[in-house]
Amino acid sequence: MKTKSKKKTKPVIGRPTKYEPKYCKMLITHMAKGYSFESFGGTIDIATSTVSLWANGSKTVTPVRDFSVAKKLAFDKSRVFWEKQGLDGMWAEEGDRKINPTIWIFNMKNRFGWRDKVENTTEVQLKPYIIKKRNGDEVELGMKEEDGEGEDDE
Repeated sequence: MKTKSKKKTKPVIGRPTKYEPKYCKMLITHMAKGYSFESFGGTIDIATSTVSLWANGSKTVTPVRDFSVAKKLAFDKSRVFWEKQGLDGMWAEEGDRKINPTIWIFNMKNRFGWRDKVENTTEVQLKPYIIKKRNGDEVELGMKEEDGEGEDDE
């Protein structure tokens, strides 16, 4: 005699989600216009922290896969928007709308992690020192790195 196994389901705990599948396309459209991910919640009357949970999840919340993918695409669209703003402003003719390059660069650094190239160089100053042979006959000059320590007297 076969027994049917009853599949246990986890009880639903907490408030029902406010997530709707239409938010994926809305997020992509929103960010393609240059708006930030963080401002999207304001357009749909949902807290930014909740919108972030849909995209990223947490220890207790599983991210919404479609929304997480939409967020990645939306960031790509936002980058295109802002790069286009820079290019359009860079090539503007006299009398056209101009972009402030400092503001544009600052924006790109903050939004997309752009960084100035940093070259690290190290300077070492050497000073001459004297080596005295134990028999006192010969004196040789050498070089050593400055370390601020005094010389030993014999």
